[in-house]
Amino acid sequence: MDILNFLKKKTAKKLPHDVAMRNFLRAYNCKYTEEKGDDYEQLFFDFQGGHFVADVKPYGIEVIMPSIEDIELDQINLVRALCNRFNNTNTVMKFYYNHSTEDYRLRVSMSFFVNSIDNEQMSKLLNSCFYFQREFTKEYDGAKSNAESLNSDDVERAYVANEREHFLLREQEVYHDSKEYGVERASAYASQVVTIHDLVSTLLRLDNAIYKSLTIATAQSSATITDGGQIHDYDVTRAILEGEGEEAHVAHDFATLTLQYFTVTDNRVRTYAITITPEGGDNNTLYVRVTTMLAEGEHSRINAIHVEGRKPLSSSFLIAYDKRGQSQQQQEFNFMWLDAIDKSKNNEALSDEQKFIVDVANGNVAYNMYWGRRYFDSGMYLQALRHLEHAFDLLKMDTLKFNSDQSKKFRELCYLIGFSHSELHNYRDAYYFLSFLRDDGSIKHQMEFVNTLTTSNDVRLFSLTDDIAQAIREQYRNSDDMPETVQDFFDFMRRRRIFSLIEFGMLDEAEEALKAILDNNDDGENRDFAISEMAYLQRLRKKQEAQPADTPPKA
Repeated sequence: MDILNFLKKKTAKKLPHDVAMRNFLRAYNCKYTEEKGDDYEQLFFDFQGGHFVADVKPYGIEVIMPSIEDIELDQINLVRALCNRFNNTNTVMKFYYNHSTEDYRLRVSMSFFVNSIDNEQMSKLLNSCFYFQREFTKEYDGAKSNAESLNSDDVERAYVANEREHFLLREQEVYHDSKEYGVERASAYASQVVTIHDLVSTLLRLDNAIYKSLTIATAQSSATITDGGQIHDYDVTRAILEGEGEEAHVAHDFATLTLQYFTVTDNRVRTYAITITPEGGDNNTLYVRVTTMLAEGEHSRINAIHVEGRKPLSSSFLIAYDKRGQSQQQQEFNFMWLDAIDKSKNNEALSDEQKFIVDVANGNVAYNMYWGRRYFDSGMYLQALRHLEHAFDLLKMDTLKFNSDQSKKFRELCYLIGFSHSELHNYRDAYYFLSFLRDDGSIKHQMEFVNTLTTSNDVRLFSLTDDIAQAIREQYRNSDDMPETVQDFFDFMRRRRIFSLIEFGMLDEAEEALKAILDNNDDGENRDFAISEMAYLQRLRKKQEAQPADTPPKA
């Protein structure tokens, strides 16, 4: 028998899709009704209390759950965002919505497609619809709550903004594997002028450095500056850029800066190496990458809050040279500030930056809050700090006079400053600003507080997480009543605590906590974390066993 005849016979034995679907419905005692037309055939049926439609097509069956959620029409932006998110992460189910002009409501639907019907598989797919219905409802309730808490008229924008901030917070959470193999996340900074002293004071936290020499080398030339004042004010972008304003352009493929300095309390000469390379740009901006390295072996990668001078050996970030200059930045702020006031009066949607400044009366404060937020949202933490800290200094003496809205905005300002310092590994400063948020009840604020204490190896992390966990348990005595956002935060703290136990050498306690995660069959991120950290623990124990008993452990 040739292959063509074989395939014809094999296909001929298959039941038509509509017959196979009816057989399934009868097998599971599902009542159904039919509708037929010249070009369509549909079966309406109930399964496990849910209403479904089977749309019979020549090439298979599309099963539709017509209504998984019924929502007000004014939430269309949020519904659209959620449908897009579920469709991007789900390869089986399709999520979509339509609206009724009669009752101004949105009906969210879900469907899946099969080109052959297996009774057991069809039953599993239908049951999974109920799971995804619950997940969609849970996600919608959480996203709507987040949007409302951000006082946003554009719920989709607020939802995306909240997701981005959550991503940034979680991005700070690393496993020991990433530390062990030297995986570093590059930070992006931006400034109109970034000087040598900016780098030293911000990245090394030295305000009393005395500059001995600065050597600037390119492929074409080399020069050395020995005047301390000139070194202090040297704009690092000038190493590869030439021209000012609209005439600025890249003149060199790379430059290497070698800085020698000492301090009034330590006369040892230290060497700070800085490499500058171009990173492209557009009509308004030129970007350069700065990579720094402190050539001293005794410096650790972690700058603990309780240990002076411990810094990462290297860091890499971007600086943006803005060709437009200060006057156009002032013009942009003036327009956005006045636009925010007008939109607020008319109950129109505001951008994140506008929401941050709309009710700020002092123009100097508003200007710095606007640009600080702009740079922060772009991941440009060095430039953000200059504006945000200036706004903080102008506001801090009025904190006792603030109303509830002003206090909330001030706390958000402290969060942005603390987060930026943490990204720059300035954990002592981060802790100071985040301490203003210690008891404000915001999950994202507490996540950043936990991140800062964890990354800086601060022992206060354990008491903080224990206190928060105890408060959560008292509020939600039944874990099933705990909202998903609180459960995620609880799991996040548990992972951070285990990470710190390993850092502090409490290996037995850490291993017990990791085994509890694995024994409970936790899925997703918890399980991935536990597997990764357990493997790291095993490697760590092997190293300890191989080390002679009289040899002190390596730092």
